[in-house]
Amino acid sequence: VELSDVEIPEDFEIMTALEVGMRALVLFGIYLRSCTVTPRKEIVQWFENNDLWRLLSPNEMEFMKAETVTKQQLINFSWHVERLHVLSWALGISSELLSPIDQWTANEFERALLPLNAHTAKRFISSVKLRDESEIFSVAEEIENYNWQARNVDIRGGDTEVPVDREITQERHHAINWILW
Repeated sequence: VELSDVEIPEDFEIMTALEVGMRALVLFGIYLRSCTVTPRKEIVQWFENNDLWRLLSPNEMEFMKAETVTKQQLINFSWHVERLHVLSWALGISSELLSPIDQWTANEFERALLPLNAHTAKRFISSVKLRDESEIFSVAEEIENYNWQARNVDIRGGDTEVPVDREITQERHHAINWILW
């Protein structure tokens, strides 16, 4: 789909660059907790320094504040990196979205943000910009299409038009829907 062919419906709102940037910081903290050996104490301090606690869902809050977590919690929250991928792309940190079968690593986001301190997060937030709305909407349609293909395979069997990983597309769909609420 050419961007000029994309019609943006009138009944949606788009999150601001600041909102997307702040949510990306939260997802990065979840990534650090679920996918790295970063000490929990450092992540907690970083959340406090950057007023991020108020932005977590109740489940995310429970996961981030828990002294110990289960292996299943780590697995479940590690999938949030795919949400961070979409937000990272929307902010222009990632130049493109990976295919719907390729898991993303947060390397690009880490380079944009580390070291983990309040100054770096504030600099990051002050510099974020969103891609053009029509580009975001076009990608939203693409992600939704992949997600429906994966769901139809689950329901009806068969194959998708292109290889699609259900978990990846589900997480990316969640993120793009959050941006376009």
